[in-house]
Amino acid sequence: MNQSVDPCDDFYQFACGNWLNEHPIPENSYRVSSLQIASDQLNERLIRIFEEDNSEAENGGIKKAKNFYKSCLNLKKIDEIGDRPIRFAIKRLGGWPVMSSFRFPLGLSLERLLAKLRSIYNMNIIIDEAVLTDDRNSSINIIKFDKPDLCLPSRDYFLIESGKAIRDAYLEMMIKVAVSMGASRKKAISIPGADLRDPLVNYNKMTLHELQQIVRNFNFKLYLNLFMPKYITKSEKVIIVKFYRITPSGDLCNRVCPKWIRVSKLVDTLLDTFVNMLTNLHWMNDETRARAIDKAKNIDKQVAYPTIMTNEEYIENQYAQLEIDKNEFLQSYLNILKFRAKQNYDKINELVFKDRWTQVRIVNAFYDESKNQIVIPAGIIEAPFFNHNAPMELNFSRIGMVIGHEIIHSFDDQRRLYDKHGNLNDWWENKTSERFDQKAQCVIDQYSSYTIDSIRMNVDGKLTLSENIADNGGIKATNKASKQYKMNEGSKKILPYLNMTQEQLFFLNFAQVRRF
Repeated sequence: MNQSVDPCDDFYQFACGNWLNEHPIPENSYRVSSLQIASDQLNERLIRIFEEDNSEAENGGIKKAKNFYKSCLNLKKIDEIGDRPIRFAIKRLGGWPVMSSFRFPLGLSLERLLAKLRSIYNMNIIIDEAVLTDDRNSSINIIKFDKPDLCLPSRDYFLIESGKAIRDAYLEMMIKVAVSMGASRKKAISIPGADLRDPLVNYNKMTLHELQQIVRNFNFKLYLNLFMPKYITKSEKVIIVKFYRITPSGDLCNRVCPKWIRVSKLVDTLLDTFVNMLTNLHWMNDETRARAIDKAKNIDKQVAYPTIMTNEEYIENQYAQLEIDKNEFLQSYLNILKFRAKQNYDKINELVFKDRWTQVRIVNAFYDESKNQIVIPAGIIEAPFFNHNAPMELNFSRIGMVIGHEIIHSFDDQRRLYDKHGNLNDWWENKTSERFDQKAQCVIDQYSSYTIDSIRMNVDGKLTLSENIADNGGIKATNKASKQYKMNEGSKKILPYLNMTQEQLFFLNFAQVRRF
């Protein structure tokens, strides 16, 4: 805290001013935050686990993780092998035109090249395709085509004038990589992000044959059959996210478990609070409100880790086909890319299981609309977001706010269109939907009026809408739940030496845990 600042003049400086002075941005990063510090601390603990010797009692998956980590530290072996795996990969793909030795391979089509990149190296170039949950039938997996990544953070970096320096630097990096592989220096468009926010517009289900009639210059059936585990016919159903033209031209669980029960109860408390808020939401008509309450009551919660992860046989089988050599870091990494690709497309037409998620170690949380599920991983059930010994009132404005944020995501501008089963199904009555859009426009206008002084640009309120709704709704729900908790538990002083009310402490605590 910087108590020399009046919180009515600058609440952020009052809450976080001294922290900002004591935590300068490191030279190897572009920011510093509570989230990043917590993530770094978690990584340090994981490193200590990885540095331990393998034991006979450990399953194969853990041994492979340790061996991969050790291969990364074996610098002598890495230097000895050099870039041979990369050169072999380029040769396997048919060569690289910028290299002096390149001869265009006979029979190499764009479809075959992209299929190799996807199946062997898990890279989506020009086409981004994956096996994911069907938005309108959340019980089954389906092939979904989306826009590809552009390497830079967004399309705007390629178009706006202020992005020229970054484009030039990116091009120079590509040239240097090509030259390092033997090329001579001489040799050496997408949909805006805000337009991808409407899930109804972006859900275009059709057969592969129908897609082929729209995009005639790319053989989708050939492409998919080069790596899918089952034969794909022209009648295979796929989902297209926004139409675009393809133009060829690129020990942890044991420590978390005691906290798991407390955080799980906090999730239940916040869900109850949110249901009460919906009950009193008078701009909704009765039918929509009833369905909204039903959806909220059916939110599936996953806290700390999926129980399937404690099944040793399951973990052993999951990683049985992954080859890791502790003396071959680069090749082991390439093996991981291939393994991840196969894991994904092996799910085609398979049922969806709600307890299959793997992001246990991330310092974050998320809501999955296709499962109507909030996930609070073990990684974020740590200080500063959760303190098992602190008064529960303080945890409300920390991990509680994270939980509230994810609950509200179930009703943000995109995910509100999914029903209680996780299916894309516009269940909102028309007038109520119009009222939601009017209120959402107010949020868009508010955030679009904010200017980021360092780059002299305004926030894109439409692009950031879902996060802004979740932030504002989340803190409102969490504050209500905190007040209700105080009423139930009595009026004891949380921090008797601070001359602050519970509500003042709530917002101060929230601001300090979200420091950037």
